[in-house]
Amino acid sequence: MSRILLLTSSPPAVEGHGGQHRTYQILHDLRQTPGVSEVEVFSSERYYHQYRHDRGLRARFFRAAAALHMRIALLRDNPLRLLRRNNYARRIYGGWRVVGDYRRLIAHKRPDLCVFDHTRFYPILRLNKRLGIPTIAACHNLDALHGRLSPHDPLQIRSMLLDFGLELDALRQTEARLCISRVETAVLNGLGYPARYYPYWPVGQIAEVLARTRARRQPQKGLFLILGSLYNDISREGVENFLGETFRRGLPEGVQIKGIGRGWERFSQQTQNLPQLEAHGFVPQETLEDYLSRAQGVLILTQSGFGVLTRLAEMSASGVPVICFPHPMYAIDPLPGITTVENWDKLWDALQRPVPEPIPALEVNQGESILSQTVRWILGTGQS
Repeated sequence: MSRILLLTSSPPAVEGHGGQHRTYQILHDLRQTPGVSEVEVFSSERYYHQYRHDRGLRARFFRAAAALHMRIALLRDNPLRLLRRNNYARRIYGGWRVVGDYRRLIAHKRPDLCVFDHTRFYPILRLNKRLGIPTIAACHNLDALHGRLSPHDPLQIRSMLLDFGLELDALRQTEARLCISRVETAVLNGLGYPARYYPYWPVGQIAEVLARTRARRQPQKGLFLILGSLYNDISREGVENFLGETFRRGLPEGVQIKGIGRGWERFSQQTQNLPQLEAHGFVPQETLEDYLSRAQGVLILTQSGFGVLTRLAEMSASGVPVICFPHPMYAIDPLPGITTVENWDKLWDALQRPVPEPIPALEVNQGESILSQTVRWILGTGQS
């Protein structure tokens, strides 16, 4: 029987953002893998939250020293950071204390395999290579390219491509690479780094919550939701463009839109002049389930980037129709209940058209997951 260590940037959670839901799926599929007796989660996010709240003098000194060491290491990786700031840093989850804690963890009980969801664990990946611990990359996205606006400054483009090269260097050192997006799978395979498509689909308690929402649905005509946090550039740009169009056109009569997710608070003043649009920010799970059970549909406004794939799958599973631009659909297989629009004119038309109900349930293959197959192949207990 095998022991697996899951390294994650965000702890898996039923009530959380899309990244946490993806990690929940990874954890669920690992636990369902034949021959796996134990899966332990090592979360850098939980570690950093505890570390930041330590106000002792010694902790503050080591925090400052670690930050300086990290800054030097990041500049060594990409000197263009001096001139252009980037979102990506492959060492950010590999500070002194994180690596030290990881060393103690594997010294106490060595894993047979590691799975990580972010290339920012690069220092731990290098340690695994030295120790002969095989590693699978099941990353949420190609993070050097994710969540940022397309740069037009030539120097920013060079800096982004250097970050992407660093990410590829981390991925090439793994035994297997699994991607949530068909686009990312094609990019890696095209560059000569074999990868497999490992799509997101709700499992376990998340699937139960969405099934409960589907059973409760009583759509209210004209009620639409915009879901998701606005902390990355791509999501924020989509909402800003939508607000601009709303101020210019006005919303159709009878349409009411609720913006839900962290970061919406920054738009509260702008939406005061739009009585048909409410900026709610974060809401409790019970409130979100109530809104989803009553919504005519959900709007996804991104036109670039690599995100929103978890949201598309979860809305389809819960029977909530989605209106989006074609861009995210290039990355996944077709899903029931998704309406694509080519431009803002078509989106405004879609807001006024009735959406067919109910959305048919997608028949999901209940066989062994791609992750389970890959784990068994690496451990020598199955076929890839």
